[in-house]
Amino acid sequence: MIPYLDANLQTFILKNLHIFLIRDALLDLFTDTDKTSASLITETTALLHEECWIYTGKLLNIQEQLYAVIDVDGIIRSHDVPVKVVPVNSNNAQQLCFRNSRITINKGDIVNYTENDPLETTLGRLVLNYTILAEPFGNTIPYLNQVWNISRIEELFIFENLKSKKISVENLKHYSRNLHFIGHFTELAVPSLTERALTVDPKIIARRDELLKEHAEEIANGNSIIMHKIESELVAMDIASIKGDPSTKFYDKDSKSYEIHRKMMLITGGMIPKFGEKGYSFIANSLEEGWDVKKFFHNL
Repeated sequence: MIPYLDANLQTFILKNLHIFLIRDALLDLFTDTDKTSASLITETTALLHEECWIYTGKLLNIQEQLYAVIDVDGIIRSHDVPVKVVPVNSNNAQQLCFRNSRITINKGDIVNYTENDPLETTLGRLVLNYTILAEPFGNTIPYLNQVWNISRIEELFIFENLKSKKISVENLKHYSRNLHFIGHFTELAVPSLTERALTVDPKIIARRDELLKEHAEEIANGNSIIMHKIESELVAMDIASIKGDPSTKFYDKDSKSYEIHRKMMLITGGMIPKFGEKGYSFIANSLEEGWDVKKFFHNL
């Protein structure tokens, strides 16, 4: 289970939700970025040791403890300038947050949560609610603490409120800008961007090579049944290896995403027709390993 955010970091985020609209601040939170080094001048001010972009939410490494810059108006590039900071973590962990990191919000923490009872949510949902709903529309659309389907949300909330004039065209333009900002943020929005999704278990490749050697004669004779069996075994091994990974939903076995993208990391595609001839050929290598041009068929 993903734990709650560090208490100091949670307090900082809830007081500075506008950092969700700063790309570099989100990268600092959600990815393994190198944190800028600095030193404390006082308990609440720090001095950066290199020229860099400074913004509210920028994380600094000060004696292996993380601090966040606060009260910066916009984004500036400078160094040797004192900045206000607050401690956010007791150690210099590279990745502080995950989209499913748990966080509790209360009435007033975000403008569109108006209930009296505390609500346990995730950091990913908090980011979406702020950027897509609260920042463009205020409290018109309530906090949505669920897996998001943006088309359904538009249908039920945004377009209906636009028809009733509870939101304006300017609100909608604001929403569209924020949607494009967060929607193209591949570091956060692409579920297949995980270590297991970007790699293949070496045991699967080793098993593939065993099967290709074992059935070399049948493959050479164009035995499509054997080709399919090899492919099926490798796919089953791969699905088991990524089980439980955040990318699993994206790489559903029945989806085109698996067939078109994931499977080609194991084996290029199984059966390939010989152009102009009956029967099948077989390209064993994955796209990552590259194709052997000597095995290409030419119909010239």
